[in-house]
Amino acid sequence: MLVRLDRNEMAIKLPKVITDPIKESIEFLNRYTPQSKVDELLSLLSTYTNSPKNSIIISSASDILLKEFIYLFSKNRQIILADPSFFLINATCKKIYSSILKVRLKEPEFKFSIVPLIDELKKPTLIILDNPNNPTGNIILDKNEVKLILENENIIFLVDEAYFEFSNVSCANLIADYPNL
Repeated sequence: MLVRLDRNEMAIKLPKVITDPIKESIEFLNRYTPQSKVDELLSLLSTYTNSPKNSIIISSASDILLKEFIYLFSKNRQIILADPSFFLINATCKKIYSSILKVRLKEPEFKFSIVPLIDELKKPTLIILDNPNNPTGNIILDKNEVKLILENENIIFLVDEAYFEFSNVSCANLIADYPNL
């Protein structure tokens, strides 16, 4: 059996405690989710992430949100990405925007450093980073550098924390203080 770990495939069957409820609810797949269920999910996510409900957006897929975010905030801005980074971030930015500045992560820790780019940050900029980083799995951001970045109001900073559960490191607590995050 071939297992592709990069696609989150499991080598074992899903347990019945997961598959049975799915089988029972399959007849309702062609129905929109009631608003009460959306509100319930928002409340659960708000509690789980310790974030206000109004800072959470629910979507059927992260790539949809990523595309919308880039379309919305990339106009007249340079884009800075980590290299390497989640392939979808690169692919989406290339489709939408041709001028991308890739910052090579510093080995051996594979950290992102904005310090060499301080002069570049005088222009309106969109920075998109995944933390922990995909594919390295490392925490690439330093909280002090994040604050340094966010103090510049010309910068819009998207931190993709899709896998923050693996690191317990998050920038979510900075959202209230920095509207450009």
